[in-house]
Amino acid sequence: MAYRLFSTDNADYVLQLSTHEARNTQVSIFEGIDSMIIETSGYKLGDYLFGGDDPQYQMPLDFCKNNQVPVFGTDVDVSNLLFSVLTEVVGSPIYLPLVYFSLSKSPINNTISQLVSSYSLLTQTSLIEARNATNARNIEEFVVPRVREISGKEKPKIGMVYGAGHMGLEHNLKSKKRRDFTIWNYRNFNFRKYSGLDREKLNQVDEANFDGESWQVTEHPTYLFD
Repeated sequence: MAYRLFSTDNADYVLQLSTHEARNTQVSIFEGIDSMIIETSGYKLGDYLFGGDDPQYQMPLDFCKNNQVPVFGTDVDVSNLLFSVLTEVVGSPIYLPLVYFSLSKSPINNTISQLVSSYSLLTQTSLIEARNATNARNIEEFVVPRVREISGKEKPKIGMVYGAGHMGLEHNLKSKKRRDFTIWNYRNFNFRKYSGLDREKLNQVDEANFDGESWQVTEHPTYLFD
């Protein structure tokens, strides 16, 4: 449950990186956020909102419910994990620090963040880097304008909860050139257009708001991927 604090020209971010199985009790870092984004690949946002006690997301979602903070799902499903998993096993020395940081509550230093991020960019797996890039485009180009509209703030503060392998999400948010390269690669330089990714989910962002009684989920078309 380590974290990174950083900014782009459009928003201030709190990126919490943790293991999916461990109980996440670190919510104080999200004080003052205007929206929350959680990792949802393979699931729907509603699965976490209505599906019971999830160890990684339950306390952050309760925080959002109690503070009237909208929650977004910007992720895409991955249809082919074989190459991604094999690449991660081969590159396991790079990911060893994530074992520590996924259980820590400390800030992640710049060296580790850059090292893991650079490896993700190099390997270009659908499981990690393709999702880093597509999430970053959805966040910077759809969620941030939407949160500006909701909050009235020119530069909103956004919390994010992802698995520790997504340390490179920060660098995709900071660099439009980087995320556009990976998305171009998956669109044009592949076995088929967006091979390995669920194309039906690429142009959809889910938004959930608590109305005082229950979560209300809206599916937004984004038109960000052709």
